[in-house]
Amino acid sequence: RTLLMFWIPLLLLLVAGRMLYGDELQQRVQYDYFTCNMEASEYTDIAVKDGEIIQRFDAEQTGLYTFFFWLDNCSSQDSGVIRAQLRDLGGRLYYENQYDLSALGEGEFTWMGGTTDQLKKGKRYELVIRIENAVSNASIRSVESGNLLEGLKEYCVNGEPRSNLALYFLQSYLDSYSIGTVWLFLWVSSFGVALAGSFLSRKNARKTFKVIIGGWGIVASFLVIEILNESIDVIAPKYILINCSIIGAVSMIMYIILKKWSKYIVLLLCMILGSVNYYVKQFRGTNLQVIDLKSVPTAMSIVGNYELMISWQIYTAIMIMWMTIGLMVIADKQIDEERIPEYDRKSWIGRMRLGSAAGGVLILMIISSVYVPKESFNWFELNKNFPEYGWCYTNMILMERSKIQKPEGYSDESIEKIVSSIEKKPPKTDIIPQNLIVIMNESFSDLGILGNLETDRDYMPFIHSLEENVVKGNLYVSTFGGNTAVTEYEFLTGNTEHFFPQGTVPYLSVCQKEEEGLCRILQRQNYYTVAMHPYEAGNWNRDKVYEAMNFDEFWSLEDYENSEYLRNYVSDRADYDKIIEVVENFDEDKNLFIFNVTMQNHGGYDINNGLLDTSVRIENFESSVAETYLSLVYESDRAFEYLLDYFSSSDKKTMVVMFGDHMPSLPDNVYDSLYGRDRQGLSAEERNKMYITPYIIWTNYDIELESRGNISANYLGSYVLECAGLGMPDYNRFLCSLMDQIPAIGQYGLVTREGEFTEYGNGEEILEEYRMLQYMRVKDRGSRYYNCFSN
Repeated sequence: RTLLMFWIPLLLLLVAGRMLYGDELQQRVQYDYFTCNMEASEYTDIAVKDGEIIQRFDAEQTGLYTFFFWLDNCSSQDSGVIRAQLRDLGGRLYYENQYDLSALGEGEFTWMGGTTDQLKKGKRYELVIRIENAVSNASIRSVESGNLLEGLKEYCVNGEPRSNLALYFLQSYLDSYSIGTVWLFLWVSSFGVALAGSFLSRKNARKTFKVIIGGWGIVASFLVIEILNESIDVIAPKYILINCSIIGAVSMIMYIILKKWSKYIVLLLCMILGSVNYYVKQFRGTNLQVIDLKSVPTAMSIVGNYELMISWQIYTAIMIMWMTIGLMVIADKQIDEERIPEYDRKSWIGRMRLGSAAGGVLILMIISSVYVPKESFNWFELNKNFPEYGWCYTNMILMERSKIQKPEGYSDESIEKIVSSIEKKPPKTDIIPQNLIVIMNESFSDLGILGNLETDRDYMPFIHSLEENVVKGNLYVSTFGGNTAVTEYEFLTGNTEHFFPQGTVPYLSVCQKEEEGLCRILQRQNYYTVAMHPYEAGNWNRDKVYEAMNFDEFWSLEDYENSEYLRNYVSDRADYDKIIEVVENFDEDKNLFIFNVTMQNHGGYDINNGLLDTSVRIENFESSVAETYLSLVYESDRAFEYLLDYFSSSDKKTMVVMFGDHMPSLPDNVYDSLYGRDRQGLSAEERNKMYITPYIIWTNYDIELESRGNISANYLGSYVLECAGLGMPDYNRFLCSLMDQIPAIGQYGLVTREGEFTEYGNGEEILEEYRMLQYMRVKDRGSRYYNCFSN
């Protein structure tokens, strides 16, 4: 009965999965060079300036993952474009893309993507490659041989057939036989083990079976979490063993409380964490870290705005979990604790649980102290570690390094030396704004900064037109695609994420009951402070953090009744109407500081809900989600114009500051198109551009604002105080001085005063005094020099 209860539904899952997902149920990609015998090949560069090459071939599989071909004689000054189309002989278009020749470089494989629609196995297709308007004689590498593969058919250059020639190109197909080797093998083998176990009668054989299934439970937990991590086919055997050991150790520790249920709980926990990690990667572009679990309330509040698809990875993980639970139930029925003599049972069970927990702790200690990679672990691009080391092991490494380390040489004497050397300069202006309004605009950024973006209209026409009483520049932030609160914390406190362990969200782990920062600085200078955010008050723990920062008021979603929505969020225009409402109703004998965090542009750009007409079109590549995002940016620009028009006629001196918190989380192919090539080959300086947003400081009164140019978010608060002619504590004076030397602390390196980019490891010693002051602020609040943050 037990066997049928689990394995009949499992069989139905397998059949349903095959019907639903077809050839998507793959684990690896098979690469095929469709040229000829590589050693015997002779290569010919075919010039196709203002012409085309057509290569016909028979599809080997149904899912074409991607294709490459070789481009030659192309210079970075070339102004032409290269286009590629994949179509069948009936004219149906399966794929189309283009790149600027200047962005591709000379002598490299050119990646042109793959299809979303499935091909028909054995059917003939043609790859059409065109070069248009090229200044130089750009050419395509071809292979000349009488030994061409059978799958390659006609080859035509500018309408002229060529015999014994073929494109030197690489196709990669989804490997269809992995259905049998992964899905069917797991089902048949587990069925066989379960069937054998059901008929075992000898006591020792039953125990052996239970041990085997216990081991399989650990392996299955690993499979579940790594299939969802999309790393099952790349992780090395050494790290498979380490990840399984971590899972087994956790199960052993949990056994002391949960008994036999520990293995079930661990399996379910791996399924839950794996699924969350999978969807976080889809929506945010980064892996789930254990420290992110503190963000679960925030994530749950916005998850409804994303489309959760049950992919083949999720389906496979469910199948493995169901199969394993069935095996565990059968194994548990073979042996029970009553076989142990009554007089010895309690003491034996107690010793077993204690020994299990001790063994689990010992395993974790050994792994954390002996096997932690030091040189090879990538601390600047954490996502690259997850497929290489596995989800569990990578998170274990991150947890080991999650403590804020005391800087080398930190002491009262060193802090006294730093504080005493801070130069106390007078304000640069005596014109102080009566209204100081700061807007952190959700996901507001300029995608064009990445290089390859052509649109049918300017998506920031008003901001680009601002010239009087304004300073603008690029803002280097410490987060991409999410974790808004990181940029917010840097602006309000002057601290930098760079000195915290990777993945830290200070609002969740660093902030304490009282926080010095911009709010208290302004309150000491006769400002009434209001925080505004048209979403739930508990989002990123803001209700508690704003209280710790001592804001006089906090307006959250409940204060935005009957406001206009754009998609699922309060629009920027409606949000700014609330700012105007606060300003008009403010009658206290003080100046007013408003800190506003918008929501209109939040992620989930594939869900339009009919509430946004796409007003910006991309002309050099196709992406509906990117067009939705750019249309939202355009609406933000219009709303900002509306806000500044209002304050332009205000009698009160007003300074308005707006900046973006991070770039949006868009599909990888969008960013590949923006860069003009695969991001895997980008330099650190090029990758750093994905951590840039705009900032604007505008006044409705005549003032000579000193332009700081491109800076990072940790400096922006101090820069605003400087532009507003306000006094500032020693800490902010220190930041202004440091900004003169190192204007931007980026994700992958520093930007010097001369505008040069320097990777970390080549000169950040200049930041050591900054590191010490920040450590005192976060971990040594009893220091007698702590008043440098408030004086």
